[in-house]
Amino acid sequence: AFRDIVDWGRELGLTVFYAPSMRNDQPPLKGHPTDRGNAILSTLQLTDHQVINLPFERQRRAALVATVQVPDRAGASAPLRVASVHLDVWPALLPSLVDPTRRFRQVAGLLESAATDSLPVVIGGDFNTASVRDPLITNLRKQFPESVLPPSCRTKYRFCPDYIFQRLAPSWAATPYRILDDTYGSDHRPLVMLVRRETVAHSSDVARHR
Repeated sequence: AFRDIVDWGRELGLTVFYAPSMRNDQPPLKGHPTDRGNAILSTLQLTDHQVINLPFERQRRAALVATVQVPDRAGASAPLRVASVHLDVWPALLPSLVDPTRRFRQVAGLLESAATDSLPVVIGGDFNTASVRDPLITNLRKQFPESVLPPSCRTKYRFCPDYIFQRLAPSWAATPYRILDDTYGSDHRPLVMLVRRETVAHSSDVARHR
């Protein structure tokens, strides 16, 4: 059944950050029109909420960025920026053959806000790419060389639209993300990655790799 993600997250005791992008094509929920967009759900408190309107292509898209305080084994916390993005589908198909820079423009605003400060960052989402060889994914892998793709990137039928990219600090570690078999009612397979801090963070621990 169709459910509101804010209500669903709160029922699970999660912190919810949601921002709509457009009207939904689903039937009205509880008699009211609905919308769809991006969300970040967390067991940790979310702060520094930011909604980024991406350059308009076919539909309005809004990416989300927030900060969580990640504890280490000693109980000390350090900030991690997390971002959720869903790029427009059409620039990934025929129009990109004519102008491949359209999708680079869409993601540029997100990177400027989520990945240019000194904090570790994890960016996940649906980039609406057909293949790992898409120029956008190739470029992002160069910008986030720590990111390790699984052997198979097919998360929607035979396509590879979904990815996680990260830039961490020396005392942080991340497992290569994996793709689950259960779609949990979605038309995409979910990605799972574990990020942890090995030691208590010092000021140099949150510096970006040079």
